[in-house]
Order: sequence, then structure tokens, then C-alpha cells
Amino acid sequence: VMDYGMGLSAQRDLLETGGWWLDLVKIATGVSRVLPGPVLREKIELYKANGVHPFPGGQFFELAYLQKRVEPYFEAVRAAGYTHVEISDNCIDLPPARKAESVRLATATGLTVLGEVGKKVEISDAGDLIADIRATLEAGAWKVLVEAVELMDKGLNVHLMETLGRELALRALMFETPHLWIKD
Repeated sequence: VMDYGMGLSAQRDLLETGGWWLDLVKIATGVSRVLPGPVLREKIELYKANGVHPFPGGQFFELAYLQKRVEPYFEAVRAAGYTHVEISDNCIDLPPARKAESVRLATATGLTVLGEVGKKVEISDAGDLIADIRATLEAGAWKVLVEAVELMDKGLNVHLMETLGRELALRALMFETPHLWIKD
């Protein structure tokens, strides 16, 4: 589930009516920064009290990487109350060694890492995606999210799904579903 900043009352309603189906919630990029600190902490704690692990969207990590502030970013993630973090390179060029280093650093600080592979603006080569997934898992990521844009190529990219299923343990992957802005 993606939380685009729903109010606490709506969040309680979501958890009451369907929370038993949820295990992870991505707090959309930017939301963690614009919410007042006490509201964000209450939002995070409410999810956690209901067995749901919230995590901030990956573009926050990408910005921290570009600003050379990865360590302070992970400290801020933990200080906010998060136990999970997304490490992505959807919009930036992140060398594989730096991505692996970031995954290791996050896990060393006690965060559970959800790596993300793929780009938001183009379809990647399946072999490159598989190599990225393997490297991210080997570095210590708990799960790897596959960017929704990668899964849609004039409809569902069945070839990619089949290739990932043959080459990888699917239990380690999560597949993002398309948003309205992704054209099929």
C-alpha cells in the first residue's frame, strides 16, 4: 500500500477494515518531510501497532545519496521511528558498488532494507535487472521491489515476469503495481 499522506482517522479506518491484509506501507516520498514530526511519528507507530511496517519512499534515499548525506539520512529514518527503508535508484545513476554499500550501511544501523530495481522512465534489460536484484539481496536487502514501469510494456511485460520467475526466488521480490500516471 502507498500512503500519500492520508490523515490519521483515514489510516485508522484502513487498518480497521483491511489492516490484516497489510504487511508493508510505503509512505510516499515527501510525505515524511511535510508532515509535522508528531503526526509522522503517530502515523508510523499506528502502523507498527497494527503489525504493518511503514517505510519512506526511495527518492528520499536518492536525494540523500546525491547530497552525500546517506548516513545522516539513515539516522533520520530511525529517529522518525521507521524500522524499514527503501534504497532505490529509479531516478539517479547509482553504481552497483555504492548501492551495495548503502544496503550494508542501512542494515548495520538496524534498518531492514527494501531494495528497489528498475527505472521510472525506461524499460531496463532483463539481465541487468536480475544482476541488480541479486547484488541487492547479496548486500543484505530483505526484499527487492521491481519498479512498476519495468512491468508494463504495452500491457503486462509477461516475458520479464517469466524470466524473473525462472532466474530468482520470487519470495524475495515484490512487484509494484502501476499508478494512474503509467500508460499501458
